[in-house]
Amino acid sequence: MPEMTGVAITRRIKRRWPQTKIILLTMYIDYRLRAIEAGADAFVTKGIPPENMLSLIRGIVQKETEII
Repeated sequence: MPEMTGVAITRRIKRRWPQTKIILLTMYIDYRLRAIEAGADAFVTKGIPPENMLSLIRGIVQKETEII
């Protein structure tokens, strides 16, 4: 992204709307720790199989549903 990294945007979104779920998708594995520290709910690298991405999304939605 030209003006801000995904990690920086995640941090901003979580500060303003902490209930928002964020899955950070990147090709850089070394961003994982920074993404989680910024508040990302999940971190995946590009190339993840579609069925794994669906499982991840369902897991996050299920976790949210259990909390409510």
